[in-house]
Amino acid sequence: MSSPDDPAVPAVAGAVSPEPASGDARPTASASPAPKGPAGVRPAVIAGLLALGGAALIDFTLWRPQVLGAVSTLRGDLAAVRNHVDAVGTRQAEALEKARLELEAVHATLDRAGKAMEEAQTRVRATEELVGRNEARVAQLAEALTRLSAERPRVEFDWTLAEVEFLIFTAQQQLALARDVRGAERILASADRRLALLAEPVLIPLREAIAADRNDLAAVPLPDTTGLAIFLGDLGQRVAALPLKPGPTRPFTDAPPPADAATGAATGAADEPNLLRDLWSELRGLVVIRESARIDLAALDPATHALIRESLRLELAAARLAVLRPDNEQMRAAVDSALRILEEHFDGTTETIQSARRALTELRAMDLRPPLPDTLTAEAAVQAALTARARAPVVEP
Repeated sequence: MSSPDDPAVPAVAGAVSPEPASGDARPTASASPAPKGPAGVRPAVIAGLLALGGAALIDFTLWRPQVLGAVSTLRGDLAAVRNHVDAVGTRQAEALEKARLELEAVHATLDRAGKAMEEAQTRVRATEELVGRNEARVAQLAEALTRLSAERPRVEFDWTLAEVEFLIFTAQQQLALARDVRGAERILASADRRLALLAEPVLIPLREAIAADRNDLAAVPLPDTTGLAIFLGDLGQRVAALPLKPGPTRPFTDAPPPADAATGAATGAADEPNLLRDLWSELRGLVVIRESARIDLAALDPATHALIRESLRLELAAARLAVLRPDNEQMRAAVDSALRILEEHFDGTTETIQSARRALTELRAMDLRPPLPDTLTAEAAVQAALTARARAPVVEP
């Protein structure tokens, strides 16, 4: 709120002077000369002016609080606007400072980019110079490539035929030295793929020979030596748990004493007492000979049991080694020994022993070295193709 001594108030109040008292002897008018005019005009004007001044004073007195409130509100708004302007100015100054820093960073980045561009342009110029120097070399290489492309059909045919010959020779060596049927078959398949890429009708007989050899090799009954070796190794580890026979398979029997024909004849001939004969009979009754069909394992000591089990384990290991070689004779000899030990010393009534005997019997019937083709037919076919190529070269396109 404004104070009573606000400069706006005197300005308004000074516009209308207070009415002089009736007893005041001072003149109401200024000393200026009276205006000219009719005699009754001046008092009327003065009275009108006095009435208007009084009305204005009364009106100002009534509206003074509202005016003062409006002025105070306006000052508050002006202060708020000044504060807002100051805050906006501060923010704009900060924004301008931040923009200036960013602009400096952009200028630094542009400077680095300019230097990198200059370096790149230098490298580009060096590369262009290198390319220019190599243009002659590229032209020479293009000319050489053109000549090689013209010679390609003959060179590719001869090279492929030489590769196929080497592959067939390698497959033959795999069969003859290592008996590797599957490896030889894969080598022949590789040779056939090389011939298929060449796509020459004159090589169809060679591909037919390769296909025949592959079919012959696929028909060879190869045993699973790895699986057999694993089975024999596992069976060897189970030997310690295999049950032994509890005792002989049949009871012991006394051998009947041989009949003495001479003694019987003498007894039948005469019933005379014979001291020597009676003495001999008594002496023979003191000695009894017994015969056993099997060894009584119950009477053997644990060391003998361990020896029997170790013998079976060694025979199974020998059979496993023979399977891995492969060696039919050694395998069958070891399997026969293992079967004999199982038959003589282990309890054949148990399912474990019966299963082991069946598996060993099947193993003995296998052929670890099945017959293989002596010579591949593709070997003769590739030699014929090489001979035909030497006599009638392929015409270059």
